[in-house]
Amino acid sequence: MALNSRILYICPTQSWGSRERWVIKNCKILKEKGVEIYLYCSKGSFLEEKAKEVGVSLIYHQGKIDTKFLRWHKLFNIPAEIKLKKINLVHCFDLRFLWPLCFFLRGNPLIPMVYSQLEETSKKYHQVWHKLLINRLDLVILPTWGLAGNIEGHLGVGFRKMKFLGMGIANSTEGHLKNLPSRALLNGDSKDWCLGVHVPVRLKEEGNVYPLLYALESFNSGRSQRQKKAKLYLISEKDWNFSPLFEGLMKLVQELRLVDHVVFYHDHDVSQVQLGMDLWVGISPRDVLEDYALEAMMRGIPILVPRTMGHMELLRRLGPVGETYSIGDARELRTQLGKLFKGYKKYHRNILKSIDKVDLNEGKDYPTELIESYHLMLRGRERLSRRKKFLDTIQE
Repeated sequence: MALNSRILYICPTQSWGSRERWVIKNCKILKEKGVEIYLYCSKGSFLEEKAKEVGVSLIYHQGKIDTKFLRWHKLFNIPAEIKLKKINLVHCFDLRFLWPLCFFLRGNPLIPMVYSQLEETSKKYHQVWHKLLINRLDLVILPTWGLAGNIEGHLGVGFRKMKFLGMGIANSTEGHLKNLPSRALLNGDSKDWCLGVHVPVRLKEEGNVYPLLYALESFNSGRSQRQKKAKLYLISEKDWNFSPLFEGLMKLVQELRLVDHVVFYHDHDVSQVQLGMDLWVGISPRDVLEDYALEAMMRGIPILVPRTMGHMELLRRLGPVGETYSIGDARELRTQLGKLFKGYKKYHRNILKSIDKVDLNEGKDYPTELIESYHLMLRGRERLSRRKKFLDTIQE
């Protein structure tokens, strides 16, 4: 890819999950390759804060997010910025903006349109105007092939337009394993099982943490004095004293008498804390794959994650390296905790045998594959434009 390329990422959201961290990871890769990267995001979001740390140029979404057809005129600042910044390629990470972007780019044949998603789509977009607009899409980049059927069935995108790259977990963890804090440093002389869970800065489904607390109380109350109990680390990038979730969570912790078994922990780099854990628990129902869960496995830590299509496919390929549960089911959470800790040596041993397969990228180098994918789209659009000009000349 040419060093003077300009790429626009579209991800206006207040959320902070695997998708947003995937965006930041890609931004870092492109910056290192000399590509000029712009991010269309929501002002005041944690994504904006992280993008500033990377040095990404920001374009802010104005007002509330409303992408209904009659409101598309309020998004005209996007094509205006594309023209002003001389953008070469647009990569959208938000399904709500896919349709207006495809519409806006119909008049820009030189600009490739790329789309990615990390969650399953329930609605089917099969109306005539959807089919017309989706033809403007050049490529769909997926973290797992498990999403291919969902994309094809709900968006009408052919498999030939899809490319699987993984999430670059192997590249992001490489070089950090030797610098992680030791378990003793994080947990002192704790003799408990240590569970780690990432609680997003802005968590709308804060209720997903509550079943975990109930499961923890049930698990610990059923243990004898000679048996190891569990200690839960609620990990956030922000200081818990400034979190709107802290008061409600602390109240429940006190009601369940878990003060000695729940730690409110904050660190700017959540993945650096993982080596201090015996088990990593995922709580996001939105993400088909949780990046922190993959990173935990890369560090030899078993996982307990929501029963999504991506996680089920992961465990099918790797074997017994963790367990899944139904979101909101405290009883199943408690059962799976007992199962994991009872057979912990088996799960840990299986993970160590499967570390090379965790990223699901079949040994490919993620940064190289990402850059090459963009490069192919740019060249394809250039050839299409030259062909169109040639045909127009002949007709004249």
